[in-house]
Amino acid sequence: MTKEEKLEKRRAYYKSNKEKLSAQAKKYYKANKSKRQEYGRNYYHEHREEICEKRRQYKLEHKEELSAARKEYRRNNKEKMAELDRRQYQNNAEYNRSRRKKYYRENRECQLEYAKQYRQTPKGKAVSKKSKYKRRAIKAKTKHESFDPMEVFWRDGYKCQLCGKKTRPDYKRNHPLYPALDHIVPLSLGGEHTKLNTQCLCRKCNNEKYNTGVGDQLRMFG
Repeated sequence: MTKEEKLEKRRAYYKSNKEKLSAQAKKYYKANKSKRQEYGRNYYHEHREEICEKRRQYKLEHKEELSAARKEYRRNNKEKMAELDRRQYQNNAEYNRSRRKKYYRENRECQLEYAKQYRQTPKGKAVSKKSKYKRRAIKAKTKHESFDPMEVFWRDGYKCQLCGKKTRPDYKRNHPLYPALDHIVPLSLGGEHTKLNTQCLCRKCNNEKYNTGVGDQLRMFG
């Protein structure tokens, strides 16, 4: 009997007795768990380079397949993966910070150029606006919410809440009818950075009002 015939015979036997052989293997492993684990550790240390090379080769040959499997697993286990990521970040917070600082120092020019390009995108502009108002609220030691100023403009229909004129976001920033996010009660006077305390004003009315607090009283929005 040739080698191929023997292998085929073994495969056929395994297929026809799969459940029985699987149960025997589990029973044997439970009875010899510590012994098998010790054998596995010793084998890994003795053949570490060979095993690592095989793993690297396998990952290269099945890169797309493994990536899709990881994404699918994360989608099906969002809560579990979020908790795992949170624990890993907390346990390695200092190490992660040092890595980020080192990477930034080594790639400072590249990072600055990327940040400059990102700030020119619609998403980057929105993030910059959020950060600006958050810094102002923290500096004024008042409450702040995280929201996009565009939400307030859409709510008010891009209409100036003082003069009633329609603002135009496609105008230049210094144009009198360019929309500006206004705090009804200014942050400097104890107002909060919330949707409830913000409104759409044209640039002209916003400049005239400044931080005097003169204008509409605090209104309730749904």
